[in-house]
Amino acid sequence: MQNKKLIPHRIAPHIYKELENIVGREWISQDRAVLETYSKLSLDAEGFLKKFHGDASSIPACVVIPANTGEVQSIVRVASRYKIPFIPFTNGQAFSTPTTDAATICIHLSRMNRVLSIDPDNMTATLEPYADYGQLLAEAAKVGLWNGGTPLATTLCKLSSQAAFAGIWQTSKKYGLLDRNIVSFTVVLPT
Repeated sequence: MQNKKLIPHRIAPHIYKELENIVGREWISQDRAVLETYSKLSLDAEGFLKKFHGDASSIPACVVIPANTGEVQSIVRVASRYKIPFIPFTNGQAFSTPTTDAATICIHLSRMNRVLSIDPDNMTATLEPYADYGQLLAEAAKVGLWNGGTPLATTLCKLSSQAAFAGIWQTSKKYGLLDRNIVSFTVVLPT
């Protein structure tokens, strides 16, 4: 049996240029090797089987890497204006590949990777979406706080992925489940 050639979707050049103007040339790509990296399916083999049969729906059309919430909102506005689906991506842990058979923009949040503040009095932390457990543990320790334990993979586990998709808190023994410890999220909409 011969497989069909796998050809990923593309977005129109003028849309790509709009996105490039938002993040800069070095922070956007349609390179096939880069797109394949972001096509990982984390929950089952469905994406791999799709690719085997020549279905490119699990491969994004482009990857954009914003530096801040303003850039994320600008990307979402472009996607909304042209009716292009988009999907946020942190560590590819869950639900991070395109789900439609259309050109999809992958918004990789890796440049937004800081612990912005630790409030020792209220025992809260403000994080960017790519901040990980290792960073949080280190910053909390600087102000005398303990995060309740050591996660399985401190630098791999992005707290936003855990909170948005899995709800797993590696340190639940001290503070309870993650979904009961979130004070707020910043949700980015085109408006």
